[in-house]
Amino acid sequence: MKKIVSNILLLNLALISLVMTSSCQKVIDIDLNEAAKKIVIEANFNATDSLVTVRVSYTSNYFGAYNPDVVNDAVVIITDGLNSSTSIPFEANGIYKLIAYAPTTGMNYTITVTHAGKNHTSSSQLLSQLDMLTPTSQFFEQGFFGEPGGYLTFFRFQDPVGIGNYYNVIAQANDTLYNKANEITLGDDQFTDGNLVERPVFTGYYKIGDTITYELQAINKKMYDYYTELQTIAGGGQGSAAPGNPGYFWTNEGLGYFSAYYYTKNGLRIIE
Repeated sequence: MKKIVSNILLLNLALISLVMTSSCQKVIDIDLNEAAKKIVIEANFNATDSLVTVRVSYTSNYFGAYNPDVVNDAVVIITDGLNSSTSIPFEANGIYKLIAYAPTTGMNYTITVTHAGKNHTSSSQLLSQLDMLTPTSQFFEQGFFGEPGGYLTFFRFQDPVGIGNYYNVIAQANDTLYNKANEITLGDDQFTDGNLVERPVFTGYYKIGDTITYELQAINKKMYDYYTELQTIAGGGQGSAAPGNPGYFWTNEGLGYFSAYYYTKNGLRIIE
């Protein structure tokens, strides 16, 4: 009798196992819609060089490789705080460029990009220039986490008196430019107002003969907040204009940014 009950139990367990296995193999179809493309506008007013550059494109599909569609037929205009507007001519491959555009410190500038029946606008205030001093270097026998050491470099500048200075520092070591989201160095003067600012840049340790150059951009708070959020979203820094969406910088849900800024450069060559 015990043997019969045991055989029945084993048969039931086998049937349960078969049902569970069949359930695990069921194909589930999920309808994944392709996301609508969004316009991406990367606009810079480089006041030091009196140069306005705007790149216009559309995002690629989520499932495709990153290959943005450039826009060559947009209407791009820059307007200053006195309501004087200037057209930004198309150059090539989604790039619009205006040369010899004279800056006015403290002025608010607005760029309008019109495409596919929509106007996308964004404004940026041009703040005073920050002057980069000669960088310094210091030798360390050992680097972080046990890695080999070398020369660590420090950028330097004198912060003007008065809270409200924001900056972005881009490093170039020999022929390598560190300008991705996770490579730039951001800062403000909340705790350094009126002081000498001296900070290391952790792009690596260098050896004798290496040349390091720093570009110090005087950006406004809006751009500082954008970069800060972009670094958080991008994480590893993919080099894309908008790998995430750190708040819309442009009207009508345009991705990207507009930055009006002065810059200064300084560098050093590592010697004994």
